[in-house]
Amino acid sequence: MPDVTPSPKPRRRWRAAAKWALFVVVALVIIDVPLSILETDLAKKGGGRPAYTIVDSRQRGAFISELAITPPVVEWKGQRIAFKEVWLERERELVQNYTIIPLLWEYGQYRIKSGYKLCVNLSEGEEAFWGVDGTFLVVEGEGASLASIGTVVKYHSFDAMPRLPVKLQLTDNWQLKGSLSLFVDKPPK
Repeated sequence: MPDVTPSPKPRRRWRAAAKWALFVVVALVIIDVPLSILETDLAKKGGGRPAYTIVDSRQRGAFISELAITPPVVEWKGQRIAFKEVWLERERELVQNYTIIPLLWEYGQYRIKSGYKLCVNLSEGEEAFWGVDGTFLVVEGEGASLASIGTVVKYHSFDAMPRLPVKLQLTDNWQLKGSLSLFVDKPPK
């Protein structure tokens, strides 16, 4: 009668694969938990960042209203600057950042807090804002330029709901000499 006992090789391969899978899961947990805590703390220190687009703002539950900027396209020092979207959203605070796969699959849990962000998304002319001597936008009466996310999103934080219209100055100096006035208001109906 032939011997039908299974060879030990497939069983060893299965055990090796199971050990390797267990190692990967343990390594992910050991890396992900501290990384989630670290990323949450770093993001909280950086302040709440607004959405990149109106669609993103709506998905986050922070969107208040779409606004219009006048003029929507300007010529500034030989460069064309075009504004794609302007919106107002609620200030949000990161509660916890969950990291599933570092830098690839992460999920942030946020809550709405007091404060507002006026956000401007550029469609053209972002290179005008680059460099030390670059152009910047200033909210009249605030004494600070709009902050940036990446190269196309500019935003300003307000403690209370801003009164519309909001006057922005497009400038390259703090004396606002030669600046260009832009107005943010409700879109025409």
